Amino acid sequence: MAWAVVNEIEKQLNAIRDNIKIGEEHAAKLDRKWKNSRSDLMMQNKSTKIFKIN
Repeated sequence: MAWAVVNEIEKQLNAIRDNIKIGEEHAAKLDRKWKNSRSDLMMQNKSTKIFKIN
């Protein structure tokens, strides 16, 4: 009886771990996208010429 409870809890913990792993992978992917977009924006700002009109 106790082993059945332990096995069920183990299954639930494994599911939680899998969800955490997926979340971490998604966060890393979003972080890479954010860094790339920031880099692209900085490159655009460097190449943009601003003219002052008097």
